[in-house]
Amino acid sequence: MGAIVFFWQERQRLYYLLPDVASAQEMMDELLLARIEARHMHFLAKRGTPLDDLPEASVLQKTDIVPGAERGMLIGGVAGLLGIEQGQILMMVDVPVGKAQAIHDLVESKHPEAASRGVDATYTAFP
Repeated sequence: MGAIVFFWQERQRLYYLLPDVASAQEMMDELLLARIEARHMHFLAKRGTPLDDLPEASVLQKTDIVPGAERGMLIGGVAGLLGIEQGQILMMVDVPVGKAQAIHDLVESKHPEAASRGVDATYTAFP
């Protein structure tokens, strides 16, 4: 009988505020091409905004925004919440620590409409 091997990977959560659902969809497509799986992307919009095929943030992810803001991204967190109320889309993407800067650079170069709203602490993720 073979051994079961678990693989843990350290990740960071990046936050971006996007102007609309179309921009969020383009961002998701770009991140998929960069080999970030859809299960590591979470989108939050004003209640009633149809997200189409975008993976919606879970209740846990939605409630983690305020504590995340308290941990060091207060200005970005508050701006993100205000942006959501104005119809913008908040994207949370969990990336391997070693890819965080490359993903940030990709977002800045290909999606200038995306406003960075902070980086959350490193954590260990299960596959």
